Amino acid sequence: MYFVFLVHTLHLTAAMIGVLFTLAGHRRIRRRRVCDRLVDRFGLLKLLVGGQVVLIAGGVLLACAAGGRWPAGAFIVAGKRASVRA
Repeated sequence: MYFVFLVHTLHLTAAMIGVLFTLAGHRRIRRRRVCDRLVDRFGLLKLLVGGQVVLIAGGVLLACAAGGRWPAGAFIVAGKRASVRA
């Protein structure tokens, strides 16, 4: 349903969707390396709760995506970055 929304509602092309996902996910590998250090410093429970809060914020940003292609694209990148951080 997510891609249907991007294509039919926001009228994004496949290339634009690919660029948005690339921009949103380029830091994923670096974040993975930091996870063990964060768990040692803050504890697993605090990270799980904080991650869910960030995930919800990302969902809200994605739900707000509307209007022209560029503003919607900015909301999608911000939402995907928040979702990836969780």
